[in-house]
Amino acid sequence: MSKIKLVLLSALAVFAVAGVASATASAHEFKIEKKGIVADESISGSSKTSVLESKISGKAFKLKCTSDTFTGTIKAGGKDTGTVTFKGCTVDEPAEGCLVEGGEIKAKVNSELIGAAKPVKELFTPEVGETFATFTLTTCALKGKYEVKGSQECDLPEGETEKVEHSIDCKKAGSKLKLGKEAASYESLEEKVVTKSKLNWSAI
Repeated sequence: MSKIKLVLLSALAVFAVAGVASATASAHEFKIEKKGIVADESISGSSKTSVLESKISGKAFKLKCTSDTFTGTIKAGGKDTGTVTFKGCTVDEPAEGCLVEGGEIKAKVNSELIGAAKPVKELFTPEVGETFATFTLTTCALKGKYEVKGSQECDLPEGETEKVEHSIDCKKAGSKLKLGKEAASYESLEEKVVTKSKLNWSAI
């Protein structure tokens, strides 16, 4: 086989791989009134109880927040950025009287629609670097500053259905998180996620 043919075949192979990668990257998208997003669209939502579980110094650790508010922006290509503000945060375990400084925790995130099957999933990662959020414990033996790192997959139940309100369901099974060096899990249900325009939207 000539060198020219080899070069051509190699080029075709590169284009084929690039095409597959491109198709994979654009497999899902947000839509408003059944149309793909052209301009960024603001979204907001809220949830009730959120729970983070892990270990600190070999002891079971459970952090519970009674509510949160979410503000973000959905973009073309199934991408999203946002800020989650957790409120009413307390330590359930260990029962040593630990307090969360300020009672609030903020997390800045990026996300992307993923998954080959229904429901569509959303992969959340830190906005910058590796750290999702930090919090400080006071008034107990565990006092100090802690970092939550990693990623979290969440379901979008009925994401393919055009409607005004959607939910984001985060379960322990979707957690690839760490609290310090220990594996951690997170769960919450973000309810009533709506766009600023209050129009029907979907994630497909």
